[in-house]
Amino acid sequence: VIQDSDQGKTINMPSHKIESIQALRFVFCMLIFSFHFRGMMIKTDVFTYGGDAGVSFFFILSGFVLCLGSGKRVEDGSLKLLPFLRSRLQKLYPLHFAAMLIAVSFNVYLGEGFRPGAFVAQLFLVQSWFLSRSILLYGNGVSWFLGPLFLCYALFPWLYRNIVERRPRAGFIAIVIAYLMCYSSVSLISDQVIDDCLNGFPPLRIADFAVGMLAYSVWRSDKAQNLRQRLLAMSAMRLTLYDLLCVAVVVATYFAYLHLPSWFRFSMLYWVPFPVIICYFALTDGGKGLVGRIFSLRPVQYLGNISFEIYMLHIIALTIAAFIYGHVIGYDDIFMPALVVFSLFVTVVMASVARQLEQR
Repeated sequence: VIQDSDQGKTINMPSHKIESIQALRFVFCMLIFSFHFRGMMIKTDVFTYGGDAGVSFFFILSGFVLCLGSGKRVEDGSLKLLPFLRSRLQKLYPLHFAAMLIAVSFNVYLGEGFRPGAFVAQLFLVQSWFLSRSILLYGNGVSWFLGPLFLCYALFPWLYRNIVERRPRAGFIAIVIAYLMCYSSVSLISDQVIDDCLNGFPPLRIADFAVGMLAYSVWRSDKAQNLRQRLLAMSAMRLTLYDLLCVAVVVATYFAYLHLPSWFRFSMLYWVPFPVIICYFALTDGGKGLVGRIFSLRPVQYLGNISFEIYMLHIIALTIAAFIYGHVIGYDDIFMPALVVFSLFVTVVMASVARQLEQR
């Protein structure tokens, strides 16, 4: 139960962890895993949708979840920016640092020379500010995500006051208009440049994060919570149909993706469907729908809980899995389904170990 700061109304919302959100983390993490698996192992048929959709989803979800966990502290003034950023850094940086050292060591072992400039950029989480693919993807390439994420963290209190509390001032509106005008200029840049480095440029990801905050604002509203009561009162069959409709929406974004230019499909394509899906599964959490019930299964919840570790370690795990498979089975006799299963197994084991070490 929270208090609506604008209207003084009490809003009933689930006090427990939203299990469906945890499960969605794993689902979209697997899209990113599929993108990198195909890129590293198959190469001729890269699943770029998985990368773009997965990354956009996580920025949108980050905005939603951060509002859920820290929004109240912004409203009552107890959230102090520097301690907040320090706590986020303490939570995320150790795994980043360990993964970076492992990845760089592997690169050197496999014959790629050590590059001090790119190493320092990754060390300080600024690699995504350099519009260079070679710097962006050096070492543990997936860690570029953290730079834009911390920029969003730094802007979170200001964004929350202007988006969720619905007290936007003229200055904020002017900044948003100017930002969107600059953002739209991405359409003038070639698809190759966008795919190679611009889709990780930190200022471009603020929009995804803000869209997630808007989704939270909708989700916590009285109308949405009344809708939740109606949804939970529906029959299992009807709710399952709605669940499957959400799955169909994600599939539809894939087919749309195939026919759209990079400037639109790397981010904007998901600004409506993904927030709707997040809100829907958050509202129906604990309901009787088939997909929701699958999401609540303990193994799925566990995989969702270690999704950050899976994301940060899966490139390393893919490298290790391919190395082991090649030396045991042979590089000339690769059975892809077996390699997929083995790679996923290695990834989950590494992620589980990392989580255990983090909790000590």
